[in-house]
Amino acid sequence: MTATATIQASSTGNNLQRAKPFPFRPMLSISGARSSLPGLGEDEIIRLIDTGDLEVAFNIGADEHARAREVRILPACIEHYQANVGKTFLNWEWPRIAQEILNGYGLDWISGVDLRLLLNCSTESIGRLIQRNQLALAPGSSCRPGPKGSPRIMVASFLEFLKKRRAL
Repeated sequence: MTATATIQASSTGNNLQRAKPFPFRPMLSISGARSSLPGLGEDEIIRLIDTGDLEVAFNIGADEHARAREVRILPACIEHYQANVGKTFLNWEWPRIAQEILNGYGLDWISGVDLRLLLNCSTESIGRLIQRNQLALAPGSSCRPGPKGSPRIMVASFLEFLKKRRAL
């Protein structure tokens, strides 16, 4: 499944389409999970993560030890829960989880813009993760404001970050 992002051009007011479809399925925040699982509140979603009923979730916050977690849930995990209501589990090992996240993406790096869309987070969140050396920049890449300022982040460092931040 791919999605095409529409970007609002601030100076002209024109809608611009990405040159190619977005290759990833964005992860869901707690709010996204709540809309996919009607009737469940934030506390119930967190409890489902903590008990393993929603098996593939990550704390993407810059400070992994902070009391408030910035949780992202793999969409396939929500879909599996909807279909089985906790009767069975995905039981996916890490290589299968990484495959689901990357969806066949073949480059060694991912742009900060695409990573922001994939993680369903802010540009500032990506910047903080880079500043705290939790995501590694591709050689020759940097973070800077403005057009073409999006950093290139090494896919291996992104996957390692997620592996460390898996909520279970």
